[in-house]
Amino acid sequence: MSDQSADIVEFSKFYMENVPRLTAFLVCQGVSVIDAADCVQETLIAALPPVWATLEYPYAWCRRVAYRKSCDLAQRRREALVADPEKAGSPLVAVSVDLEHFEADHEFLRWLARLGSSKQRTVLAWTYDGATPAEIAAELGMDPATVRSTLRNARAVLRRLRAAGGEQE
Repeated sequence: MSDQSADIVEFSKFYMENVPRLTAFLVCQGVSVIDAADCVQETLIAALPPVWATLEYPYAWCRRVAYRKSCDLAQRRREALVADPEKAGSPLVAVSVDLEHFEADHEFLRWLARLGSSKQRTVLAWTYDGATPAEIAAELGMDPATVRSTLRNARAVLRRLRAAGGEQE
């Protein structure tokens, strides 16, 4: 198998495994499912071989590019992101998705929607997707200490909401 064929096989596997996750990552931040799917598709088109072979950390690259595409889209439209990600619909679901895990993700979306701050929601979504505070800080133009503080405050709000039975403060 040639290097190009191997890249196409590897890319195809990555595509199938990560489109739902990347879409859900954007939905967690208030992007509609349709717009999130479009941003993810555009990102993966940009990552097609031969670019694919140059990516050291493909998921991190795709997450960053998809996020930027969603920000550009929101700015072009001058529309606010969806306040309640649960009302935006469901992320794309692959046939092989564990539905229990998927339902837990939807519960997470309901809790994210209760956060008062979009900055807290964004930082928590990046964290939930596996990004470190340093990665989040670099991407969002924040100080790492501010990211950690925002994350700590978001978690405190969620703890208070859970203790109050999920009602908004």
